[in-house]
Amino acid sequence: MGAGAKVDGQKSTNKLARFFKDTKAELKKVTWPSKGEIKSSTGIAIGWMLLFTLVIWAYDSIFHVILKTVVG
Repeated sequence: MGAGAKVDGQKSTNKLARFFKDTKAELKKVTWPSKGEIKSSTGIAIGWMLLFTLVIWAYDSIFHVILKTVVG
């Protein structure tokens, strides 16, 4: 009974080691973006976030005024 547990433990350890080895190999195949691409994408994302923030703020302000007028 004890020997079987050791074999099962070794199998799971081998599978885990293989998983990390395969993961490392796949990450080497990835074409990573350059610093310039990252900066550009980040700037675009922040710009859109600010735009949507302003739009949501505007809608919130309008609905606040309407609700305050209706409710009193």
